[in-house]
Amino acid sequence: MCENLVYLDLAYNQFSGSLPVWVGKLSASLALLRLRPNMFSGHIPVELTTLQSLDLSYDEFFGAIPSSVSALTSLSFMNLSYNNLSGNIPTGNQLQTLDNPKFIYIGNIGLCGPPLANACPGDAATTPSYPTQQQHEIKMSSHSNSP
Repeated sequence: MCENLVYLDLAYNQFSGSLPVWVGKLSASLALLRLRPNMFSGHIPVELTTLQSLDLSYDEFFGAIPSSVSALTSLSFMNLSYNNLSGNIPTGNQLQTLDNPKFIYIGNIGLCGPPLANACPGDAATTPSYPTQQQHEIKMSSHSNSP
């Protein structure tokens, strides 16, 4: 195994199937992982912890984006567009610094939450709380009764 592999670029091939297990084992040294566009499928590995650049666009990955992605403190580029990802987009300080955040996730109709406009099911809608007319009248009448 290549323990000191820093860049792995398998872009523009016709690879298919699940991502090989050994890719996750490269996490100690791997800085760039570029697999676009192939036909890789399955879940995004959670072991990828040292990446600076992650491009899994135009593949067939599915399921949720692992929350470990938000902990990639060295990440400066990410593209997960045009897969079959779904669920809530993880939040984290590093993910908030990436350029073009909507572009990162485009083409994954099952994704929801910021920075996308569609809210996730079960998210509470935040509406301002204004007093009703009756509450306002009660408050006003209580002030008029005071000395």
